[in-house]
Amino acid sequence: MKVIRKKEDPNAPAGKPAAAPPAKPAGGGIRVVNRAPPPPVVSQEEIESRKVAQLLGRLTLGEHDRHCDGHTDIDGVVAAAGFSALQANGLLTKLKAEMDDTTNAEGRESALLAFKQLCQSVGRPCEPYVVPLLEHMLDRLADKASPVREAAMSAAQAVVGILCPHAVELVLPVIFDAMEDSKKWQVKEGALLLLAALTRSAPSQVAACLPAIVPLISERMVDPREQVKAAAATAGTATFKLVGNRDIEHILDDLLHCVARPAEVPDVVSKLSATTFVQTVEAPALAVMVPLLVKGLRESTAIQRKSCVIITNMSKLVNSPVDAVNFLPKLLPGVEKVARVAADPELRDVASSALAILEKVAKEGEEASAQPESAKAEATVSDRWQVPLGG
Repeated sequence: MKVIRKKEDPNAPAGKPAAAPPAKPAGGGIRVVNRAPPPPVVSQEEIESRKVAQLLGRLTLGEHDRHCDGHTDIDGVVAAAGFSALQANGLLTKLKAEMDDTTNAEGRESALLAFKQLCQSVGRPCEPYVVPLLEHMLDRLADKASPVREAAMSAAQAVVGILCPHAVELVLPVIFDAMEDSKKWQVKEGALLLLAALTRSAPSQVAACLPAIVPLISERMVDPREQVKAAAATAGTATFKLVGNRDIEHILDDLLHCVARPAEVPDVVSKLSATTFVQTVEAPALAVMVPLLVKGLRESTAIQRKSCVIITNMSKLVNSPVDAVNFLPKLLPGVEKVARVAADPELRDVASSALAILEKVAKEGEEASAQPESAKAEATVSDRWQVPLGG
């Protein structure tokens, strides 16, 4: 019988037999490999809750210590003890101290996350307690630790999210201060984004403050930091939409962006001059148009003339002279200069007409402001103006 021998591998080490193939499982079945299950996915919300729970585990909350065992976050503590009881035992004071502790970044982050959870759990009833802390939250936007900065923005957004619309007047000065040149760029960026958020929760109140808002946004549109410029554009787009004047809706974006691009002023003035003013002009509309017109009065003769015509037509539709009083100091010097020194006789005549109307509005505004509040009554356009609108 012929024997067939298996050919040996010439590369195999000498003296060692070839490795035997792995044994098959008995019965010819499929071999099962035991593997550890994948770790559970932990959400960002769960991570934040754990950090807050650990912080609460370190705090002393009087008779409610049994609820703060390091495993319960704000939701659990509020459910167990009630917000009023926790506030009476100094929870907010202790959280603020943690937030301001410059030696403990983890404590600052956890305290800010706790304020965020508090706003989400309790809602508007905690507004009087957290609104005074908004300034501190904005300061933490420039913290050296990135997690603290992120937690500060989340906390500030949570505070803004529970605001009663009538509390906007208390919050806006804090946001305005955070936009000042002296503040760090992260603080300015965050303040602008909070302002944009306020336009969704309290549009009427923000619109009423546009005369104060527009100059601040204009300054930040030319900020050295690109992040601040982008945030200013976001806030400007959101606030300009609150103007409420259909006649100028189509050029609101142009009115905003020409602040940072002065070369576009002549084109935007031309677009505005082609607008037919029908709707009553109120303070929000004046707030977005006056900066453009001030710049237009410094341009070429043709643009100066268009600016004066716009001022004339716009002034005829100002329903309340009091609305215009705040803007007259910006417009009057430019119009008066054009009426006095312009080389073109026609331009001087157009500017003189605009000047006369502005002076009339100024006089009426002073008289209205001098009246007692109970005696003030807004005159209608037809009562005050008997001049047909023309371009």
